[in-house]
Amino acid sequence: ATAHDVSPPLSLSTTFTCPEPGSDGHVYSRISNPTRERCETLLGAIEGTPSSPARAVLYASGLAATFGALSRLLPSRVAISGGYHGTHQVLEQLQRISGGANCNPIQ
Repeated sequence: ATAHDVSPPLSLSTTFTCPEPGSDGHVYSRISNPTRERCETLLGAIEGTPSSPARAVLYASGLAATFGALSRLLPSRVAISGGYHGTHQVLEQLQRISGGANCNPIQ
């Protein structure tokens, strides 16, 4: 990136040089990467206000987003018909974690 760039370049790399222990940096793109970090910052700025800042979180896959939403909301019941097999595994895992109180599927 230079001072003359109109926008920062996309980072298409999936691996990065390992940072020194205890320092910030990107290691693997599914954990974090510069392009996703910039997008999260921009989306948070768009959604928030100066008095109430917002934060955006982007996920590397739809299943990761599903897990993030369900683990944050922990609904008592989830209506699901068919769907991706991994989603059913996420529901089962959240049921075990909650002792069966949350994420019970309704077929």
